[in-house]
Amino acid sequence: MRQKQILKVKSKRGVELGVNMIIISVIALLVLVVTVVLIQRAASQVVEEIPRIMEPAKALWKPTADDPMVIVPSDIVLNAGQSKSLALQVYNYVSDDVRCTLSFTKVGGIDDLDFMYSATNRDIPVDMVGEWKISLQTTKSTAPGAYMYTANINCGEFSKQEDLVVEIR
Repeated sequence: MRQKQILKVKSKRGVELGVNMIIISVIALLVLVVTVVLIQRAASQVVEEIPRIMEPAKALWKPTADDPMVIVPSDIVLNAGQSKSLALQVYNYVSDDVRCTLSFTKVGGIDDLDFMYSATNRDIPVDMVGEWKISLQTTKSTAPGAYMYTANINCGEFSKQEDLVVEIR
């Protein structure tokens, strides 16, 4: 009788222990699942941000048949000591191929921003895009503030001026 009672107590403890282990395992599994889901969400957000980071700055202007020319990057923000490459694009919706030229003029202030661009002429066929690469380079001593340039674009009979603002933080 005593042995049956001991077995009964041991089996009761064994059942309790088994139930506790199952509960702990379920909790651990839930924590693991939640962790994996959170990591996947964070990773997918990073993956979604990569194309946005890699694409050129957004355009201020959209081309139309009446105004066929320039898309200038906007929202250019750099920290001192940082560099950035941009693309200035010209869309040709005119009837003939055009030869375009690009130049920049600094608008006021001290210019301690290294601003480099390729100013070679571009022959742009109809319904095509011409693109100039622009490279901005700052140093650690570049003063914070907004630097403004005027992009002067001449394409055949059309000419256009667009502001290019670079903010240094």
